[in-house]
Amino acid sequence: MIKVLIAVHDNGTPPETQLVYKYFLGEIESSNIGLYASRKLAEDNGYNLYYNEKPRKEFVLEISKL
Repeated sequence: MIKVLIAVHDNGTPPETQLVYKYFLGEIESSNIGLYASRKLAEDNGYNLYYNEKPRKEFVLEISKL
């Protein structure tokens, strides 16, 4: 299983001092479809997201706070 996390950035501060909130979103079964499945899982939970991740055991999906 692959854990899928949401990382929400507070863009009101410089990058080195930004607060990042991580939320556990769910798990997916196969790393072969990890990027697609993690995006779908996030969208199914009402998140619009962007990310740049290489396949690994944990995906962090980054969302900027408006």
